[in-house]
Amino acid sequence: MVSRVRRHAAESQILAFDVGGSFVKAARVDPVRGALLDEVLRVPTPADAAPAAVVDLLADIASRMPSTGPVGLAFPTVARRGVAMTAANIDRRWIGTDARALLASRIHRPVVFLNDADAAGLAEMRLGAGRGRDGTVLVVTLGTGIGSALFVDGRLRRGRGRPLQPQQRQAGGEQPDHCWSVKVMVIVMSTETGRPPIELGVYFHRRTASSAA
Repeated sequence: MVSRVRRHAAESQILAFDVGGSFVKAARVDPVRGALLDEVLRVPTPADAAPAAVVDLLADIASRMPSTGPVGLAFPTVARRGVAMTAANIDRRWIGTDARALLASRIHRPVVFLNDADAAGLAEMRLGAGRGRDGTVLVVTLGTGIGSALFVDGRLRRGRGRPLQPQQRQAGGEQPDHCWSVKVMVIVMSTETGRPPIELGVYFHRRTASSAA
């Protein structure tokens, strides 16, 4: 029984990285409780933020913050199956780089690679200010750049390289009515100060399908 508890504790410990244009932040996290197990380590992002320099830094941090669970890597990019598709405030050589495989090969651990605003949004929806909220929730991150993640009824709406796509067309070109008139709950959070998120209630209206006809 004791060994099972210890094994569960080890598996629930995640090493989390947040790579930004100014700083790389790292901490070990208990995802079950949503609690940090360390003070957040903040290290300046390498000057050119090129893949080799950033991965060297992440590998060094991982060696100083040992953990046994998977590794989370949040990045200012559109992420597709572990590959960086864009580059915001980082070197353009990241575009087309399999960041997930690159870091995993260095630290020999499974890596989850995702957009930084998506990561923040998922955390808020599961463990923070957005927990239990239906409808539309927009999470905005303010750091060196500005990021956003849009949730509808608790599900992340992924765009195609643009920060927001509230008007997703369905097969056949039909426009779903619920995407035209929306009440939005906005969560604004700073990636630099670490202060609690600010919650705002925002209403915006577009033409309804009936009025557009």
